[in-house]
Amino acid sequence: MIFFAMCVNCFTINAQDVLEITGPVDAFEGEEVEFTVTLGGEPIQAKVIFGDSLFVNWTNSSTGIIRFTMPSVPVGDKEYVVNASIPGGTGWLYASHSILVKNRTGILKIEFSIGYIVEMKDFIVTVKDRDEPVAGANVWFNSAKYVTDSTGNVTLTAPDVLITTNYGISINKTGHKSNSTMVTINEAGLGLKLMEVIHPSIVEPGKANIEVSVISKYGGLENVTIEVYYEDSKHSEYKTNSEGKAHINAPSMNNDNYFSLHVSKDEYSTYSGEKEITVSLFARDLGSDLEITLTQSEVYEGASVTAEVTDDIGSGVEEAAIWKGSLELDESTDSKGILEFIAPSVFMDREYYIYAIKKGYNFAEGKITIRDKSSNQQKLTIEIETVINESDIFYVTAKDENNIPLGEVTVTFNSEEKVTNENGTVSFTAPNVTIDTFYSIESTRYGYLPASASIEVINLDGGETSRKIQIHIVPYIMENEEFTVTIRNNQGDLLSGARVTFMDISLYTDFKGTATFTAPDVNWDRIQEILVTKSAYESTSAEITIKNDEEFQYWYLVIIVITILIIGIIAFFKYGRII
Repeated sequence: MIFFAMCVNCFTINAQDVLEITGPVDAFEGEEVEFTVTLGGEPIQAKVIFGDSLFVNWTNSSTGIIRFTMPSVPVGDKEYVVNASIPGGTGWLYASHSILVKNRTGILKIEFSIGYIVEMKDFIVTVKDRDEPVAGANVWFNSAKYVTDSTGNVTLTAPDVLITTNYGISINKTGHKSNSTMVTINEAGLGLKLMEVIHPSIVEPGKANIEVSVISKYGGLENVTIEVYYEDSKHSEYKTNSEGKAHINAPSMNNDNYFSLHVSKDEYSTYSGEKEITVSLFARDLGSDLEITLTQSEVYEGASVTAEVTDDIGSGVEEAAIWKGSLELDESTDSKGILEFIAPSVFMDREYYIYAIKKGYNFAEGKITIRDKSSNQQKLTIEIETVINESDIFYVTAKDENNIPLGEVTVTFNSEEKVTNENGTVSFTAPNVTIDTFYSIESTRYGYLPASASIEVINLDGGETSRKIQIHIVPYIMENEEFTVTIRNNQGDLLSGARVTFMDISLYTDFKGTATFTAPDVNWDRIQEILVTKSAYESTSAEITIKNDEEFQYWYLVIIVITILIIGIIAFFKYGRII
């Protein structure tokens, strides 16, 4: 190859010809970077050496292009020189180019579009590295995976919560250091006040008595206001009946080929939080009518659905577009008029409109019932230590809703996937961290609702004993009395998952940082130690006095009486009288 290259370049080089190598001035480690070598502005095959002979190769003879993958720079940014050379008639010509290879081991940063996140509402997460947006980063939230777009953004929907709850968000991307944090989902009274609007997404202009239904988990929702707007003006207004249904009239089509529905009811919100529902207007003409057949009348969300589209003589129609509601699918029907697609997610059982559309044909409409999978699935639960030290091995236990350990559960931690054994357990090693960091743990198994939890990995550079535990108890209790131990960290925050030992009983604190015990029977006042331990924290103890519940502690009186009698008997025999 070298011999061939040298022969190719064995020609007369004019004095004005200049050898140049061009390329980016900086790149991240692990990136593939392209350099171009030219002679007098024309591409040429040249020998290229990256750094101190780190990489050596020849450029493409016709394009002058060569590509190198940037080397790892674990300590920090490092500048490299890329040298190009060609043999000439009187010697070699040289050119060089400098490139800064940037370290990528910095922690990915997570930014939120809003500071106060409310259940059922959308919020944007932005992933950055060195204040630059990171595209293609994986974002794990609420047992689902999302990927950031070209601006480093991804839109998430806060789940419905019964009480204000913390959720973990984890991010990772190859070549970057993973990160995670906790986000608070604030309860806003929406837990039992959700409604779903079932409506057609395509109708004929001027069509009357179009059924629109509004449902909650308890059935049809009465007295919901439905306002119809067309071309920025209110067209009409309706109220749902006792079955949650209203029959509306579509406006005639002028300039706009759609109208909108504004659906509202005090103290209710739609699942998606949408304020406006768009309905398209498609006029029918004398063309052939499409027909759509859905092989299943009802399916669970996420299941496969088959749609068959035919014309008015029963022949399959190719390249027909399929709409799920108002969303057009990326693929169209095949040569037989068939298309398979995935049933959309729903938060309650509901009907869904499916449409077939093709130019030159009148659209077809079909309906399918989609069922909420959660109504037919058990819930997974996972048990973990909530705080661990970096580099420690820790265990995750997966169980069903009856507290029975489950094998074959896929558990994901820090981008690593493992499967639980027959005892429902799997182990991971906590990563090294520069600061105390939250990580999300996700668990999934077919036929079960996924579960997630968060775990805090503690950086030990500052010393493990700097993390202290505070024990809050009353100074004394009566025997057989129930009492509560409250555990906080040295910042005063309630500490869950701490092991509290009293007598021979050990309990773990709940999310309020509390554990409850019952004092034993005692014959006299007794001081008892309470010991508290938690991984990544300094163990500590406190004392509590258990008081005997008798008004007088009779055993003292018995001893006194016996002592007096013994003294009296001795005196009688010695002195002949009781003293």
